[in-house]
Amino acid sequence: MGGQFAARAQMAAANAAKITVMGSEGAFRGAVWQSTGGEQLTIGRGDGNVFKIPENVAGISRQHCIIKYTANGWVITDLNSSYGTSINQVKLAPGVEQPLREGDIIYLGSSGQAFKISYKS
Repeated sequence: MGGQFAARAQMAAANAAKITVMGSEGAFRGAVWQSTGGEQLTIGRGDGNVFKIPENVAGISRQHCIIKYTANGWVITDLNSSYGTSINQVKLAPGVEQPLREGDIIYLGSSGQAFKISYKS
């Protein structure tokens, strides 16, 4: 059964639209992350995050949020961060996957950190 799940996950990743996440404000302005579904993007102040926010930036948790590809497409999940994650100024419920769309702007906490989403087929 584990092999079937892994095969389905690989097929989903192979069919994923390419996503680009670009820092548009704050410490990661101009930083770019791209994926076709095989990787996930973790954002926070803690070690091991793909986008590691500097320790001196207030309002960002060590493990703030994650962007990943699922059977429902690209999603973002707030990881119970102290100051929250928003999409287009709408705050996300912690621990709940929220679909991402072309042009979405992700805001982290109260720190002025923002990322723009774009897709390429």
